[in-house]
Amino acid sequence: VALLAAVAALAGACTPPLGPTMRALWAELAPDRHLLQRAYSLDGVAEELLFVSGPVLVGVLTGFAPPATGILLSALLIVAGTGVFVASPVLPGPRPATRGARPGGVSGLLAPAAVALCVGLTLSGVDLLTMAYASAHAYDTDLVPWVLGALSAGSALGGLANGAVRWTAPARTRLVRFSVALGLVVAVAGLAPDLWMLTAALALAGVFVAPTLTTAYLAADESVTAESRTQAGAWVNMGVNAGSSAGALATGLLIGRVPLGVCFLVAGSTALASAVMAGAGGLSPRRA
Repeated sequence: VALLAAVAALAGACTPPLGPTMRALWAELAPDRHLLQRAYSLDGVAEELLFVSGPVLVGVLTGFAPPATGILLSALLIVAGTGVFVASPVLPGPRPATRGARPGGVSGLLAPAAVALCVGLTLSGVDLLTMAYASAHAYDTDLVPWVLGALSAGSALGGLANGAVRWTAPARTRLVRFSVALGLVVAVAGLAPDLWMLTAALALAGVFVAPTLTTAYLAADESVTAESRTQAGAWVNMGVNAGSSAGALATGLLIGRVPLGVCFLVAGSTALASAVMAGAGGLSPRRA
């Protein structure tokens, strides 16, 4: 187990930073803020579709191939996708550093990164709690990927809707509203009387996932200069990943010690805490 954990950590450390780099490229290809919002939303929808199709593909593979096949296929897809990305004609070459240029203030990145951290905590907690709910209510655990797929499907729909709306409210206000909505739905999801109602609740929660993360990336992008967009996206990306890791650990410690309804309440409260951070974090944009 220790060796497997070490290898997994090494693989995570070596993962290409495609997310932050892609979003920095979107900012150059779509200088108009509304078009950039659409681009970020479509980017998020693409990720959610991967989260829906990935578990299904793994389930199919494990039916006739050893587990290592899925890992090997993942590695090949990462290599192929990275190769296609870096070979893209729209990807700019290296640029000389601008003399005297300074990155945007870190303070402007703290709020969107904190929101991303809390969303990661919430979502990773929901993953484990869904499995625990199915086990506690004597449902077949093979249904769990479909329940989580409903969450991702809801997120994809929310991302499409978010990209289609021409928002007049600033990013800070939208970030607060989306985080509150996500937290409230997750908090009450534990009251679901059966797995089907839980599926519906998580699908509704998913509607606010992609808009929350998309808005966090937009807020981070607005708080730095053009030269620091990749770093800004990396902060938000790091927040999601760190939250996912910590959330899985914390939820694992809670399950079995407190009722599942309380666990869902804690997971939802984490997203609500992110709304407080967004509201108090001062996300006033400082564009390049």
